[in-house]
Amino acid sequence: MEKPTGKKTTQGPKEDAAAQRDSAKDQKASGGRGPGRRAAPAKKHRREPSLSPEDEAHIFDAFDASFKDDFEGVPVFIPFQRKKPHECGECGRIFKHKTDHSRHQRVHTGEKPFQCAQCGKAFRHSSDVTKHRRTHTGEKPFMCGECGKAFNCGSNLLKHRKTHTGEKPYECKECGKTFAYSSCLIRHRKRHPRKKH
Repeated sequence: MEKPTGKKTTQGPKEDAAAQRDSAKDQKASGGRGPGRRAAPAKKHRREPSLSPEDEAHIFDAFDASFKDDFEGVPVFIPFQRKKPHECGECGRIFKHKTDHSRHQRVHTGEKPFQCAQCGKAFRHSSDVTKHRRTHTGEKPFMCGECGKAFNCGSNLLKHRKTHTGEKPYECKECGKTFAYSSCLIRHRKRHPRKKH
């Protein structure tokens, strides 16, 4: 009987190639890590217990009922609820913002708190004073890109542009005639004989 000498026995070429293949497989399985490094544990997919739609509805109803009991008499805050619009008590017109509503009230009260420093003429809105001042200064900051004609008010420029485009969006419902300006339509309607009901 031979005693082991403590020396490693050498393998043949076939065994050596098989050992290399086995170590390559081990590296792939461990995520390409070298020896001495641990592979990450595989994620375990836990399956959540599923309920039937009827059972879910029952649970939600029971939860809602207990929730309502706990908070009975407590005012409920709804986070994304929009505030109620502001309604004019005089004419029923509705405004989204309180400032617009209070500005509108001046129509009914006749209040004109904004005054021109040069001539003393009073206005309901501060923007009207700004437009009015241009009549004193002669300033016309709104210019037509087509013909170069200038205006002291942006709305007048918008009206003027319709002369170039030929746009006539205001139509008479009685005769079908169209107009570029709403004021022209109003003037035209007065010419139609009024129908008696």
